[in-house]
Amino acid sequence: DIISIETILPKIECNGFVIEDIGLINILKPLNKKIILFMNHFNCNYVSINEWLEYVDSVVISNELTEDEETIVKNTKKPVVVQVFGHNQMMYSRRLLLTNYYQKFNLPYQNNKIIKDKLGNMEILMCENKYGTVGYTPKIFDGRRLLKLDNVLYFYINTSFIELDTVLDFLNNKEIPNSDSGFLDKPTIFKISDMK
Repeated sequence: DIISIETILPKIECNGFVIEDIGLINILKPLNKKIILFMNHFNCNYVSINEWLEYVDSVVISNELTEDEETIVKNTKKPVVVQVFGHNQMMYSRRLLLTNYYQKFNLPYQNNKIIKDKLGNMEILMCENKYGTVGYTPKIFDGRRLLKLDNVLYFYINTSFIELDTVLDFLNNKEIPNSDSGFLDKPTIFKISDMK
């Protein structure tokens, strides 16, 4: 599909592209538009982010960082993108996990379903399309306190699965039901002995 997209890209009127596939960098460079790299879960330290910033205009930093780790933003050589609102992506699989499950157990298909992980005592909002399955946090991440950060190109608001009124409430600095601060207040565990 890369060859067919090369003919389409120059015709798209936009300021830039948000990409996940690093193979697109060389294809997009000649267009002289902003390139923002959004690789969920990977951009979690300023050394690797600064390396990617050699090739792209900005990077979306991982949504799994604690507030202390947000100091990464201060150490990047270009402004970065920080998610401040929305359901955080927990996992992605190219496989059709919901379809496989419902077929295996001969159950009626349900999409956008909250499943419960008994071992980790957590819930995951599972969503599937023809490209695979994505798991999101069922609670909305409310990271408005990150709006104070400097060296930010954009603050990212993910409106997937969220009612317009809730998005407007966030933008108007109102309290958001069914929300939490994600990983902002959770300590980072580097080794088992750190756990108490």
